[in-house]
Amino acid sequence: MHIGGKDEHHTYMMTDSDQNKQVPLSKVSEEKDLGVTIDSQLKFTQHINITVKKQIKSWESSNDPSHIWTKPCSYNFTNP
Repeated sequence: MHIGGKDEHHTYMMTDSDQNKQVPLSKVSEEKDLGVTIDSQLKFTQHINITVKKQIKSWESSNDPSHIWTKPCSYNFTNP
């Protein structure tokens, strides 16, 4: 993942300690670090969506009726 406006096409390298040579890192649009998913714009919208979906799934599989909503809900959080 590239952060910043300069040289977006730079290839980041890492040394393979077994073969002692440089290998290119694959490009990704988002990264999970310390349990938080962020994108190249430093937004964590995807992290919030994943977390909410996991919680809803947990509530649905629970026997606790306190999670039942009276109206249908749709969750899709976006940053303005």
